[in-house]
Amino acid sequence: MNKNLFYQRFWLLAIWFSAFWVLYGCSSFVANFLIKNVLNMEPLYLMISMSLLFFTSRSEYRKAKKEWVKE
Repeated sequence: MNKNLFYQRFWLLAIWFSAFWVLYGCSSFVANFLIKNVLNMEPLYLMISMSLLFFTSRSEYRKAKKEWVKE
C-alpha cells in the first residue's frame, strides 16, 4: 500500500472519529441542560478539543489528497 494512501485513510478516520465525538458532546450538553437543568462543562470541553482535532485532521487530509493527485 502506498504510504500516502495510508496517511489519507488515517486522516479520514480521524475526521469521522472527531466528528462523532463533537456531535456526542453537543447532544450531551443539550440533554444535560434541558432535561437535568444542569450546566455541565465536560461536554463543552469535549466539543472544543474534538473540534480542534477535526480541523487539524481535515487540513492534513487535504494535504495528503493534494500529494496523492500530484503523483
